[in-house]
Amino acid sequence: MDEYISEETIDEFGDQLNDEDLRLIREFRLQEGEKTKLPVVYGLYDRKSGELLYVGHTAKLIRRVSDHFRRTDGSQLLGLVEEDDEIDIYQGKQKGRDGNIWERVKVKYVEIQDRSRRRLIERVLEKELDPRYSSR
Repeated sequence: MDEYISEETIDEFGDQLNDEDLRLIREFRLQEGEKTKLPVVYGLYDRKSGELLYVGHTAKLIRRVSDHFRRTDGSQLLGLVEEDDEIDIYQGKQKGRDGNIWERVKVKYVEIQDRSRRRLIERVLEKELDPRYSSR
């Protein structure tokens, strides 16, 4: 169906995906990323390894990404990394902004206004790209 989505994912989500959803998935996979306040589905990548660490959705990306880099609770990236002995994304001796984590993590996203569509695209991308940490 599309080089950016597998047959297995199409089998699971195909009846829920329309042409616009497929375009958004392609756009996400091809995009380089920048900071924004838009409602999006986003991915956090380790710049050194290229590994996808996390896929999520939010109404305001810049606020959500800041949470990932400041807080260690729940599904915040810093908390997930602290519990993982196999990865260290801190650049310096300090955590968060003082540890230059922004320099180590790349953000990719696609803008999606509708919340239910954001959830669907997040689930598809999480299944397709298999990030290191689950959003659930």
